[in-house]
Amino acid sequence: IQSIAVLPLENLSGDAGQEYFVTGVHEALITDLARIGLQKVIAKPSVDAFKGTKKSLHDIAQELGVEGLVTGSVIRAGDRIQISAQLVRADTGAVVWANRYERPAGDILFLQNDVVGAIAREVRVSLNPEQRARLAEARPVNAAAHDAYLKGRSLLAAFTNTPNRKEMNAALA
Repeated sequence: IQSIAVLPLENLSGDAGQEYFVTGVHEALITDLARIGLQKVIAKPSVDAFKGTKKSLHDIAQELGVEGLVTGSVIRAGDRIQISAQLVRADTGAVVWANRYERPAGDILFLQNDVVGAIAREVRVSLNPEQRARLAEARPVNAAAHDAYLKGRSLLAAFTNTPNRKEMNAALA
């Protein structure tokens, strides 16, 4: 599999207010997968069109022109974050890899790197030393600061789509 689309992740936290967080994880996975040497990784705006769709994975993959799809979910409860992810072959619909990862919120970068590293190994991407180092260089983060950053990015995106002073002020805060 040399071309992948990461479909929008499901928010299984039971709190619609956590959607910004799930969106931030989704965007990070796309960015990190694009940096490991796959021939093609579909951009977030293109995959966002399939959020909540009832189309089959095969049809989505054909529309996007990819060999593999990453599906999954995020649960955030208290100080714990869990990401479940599956890599599906577009031609057969077969799950070729699946796993669940859980860590404290401060280890979100490790968590994202765990998922990206596992996908890289599964599709047998040959990582150069710089890419290997990037996946290994995760560090703990201040969970509250990371959360505020993701909220700000989400509010900024909302402002960009429908500019108004209230959204801009919220994003800046």
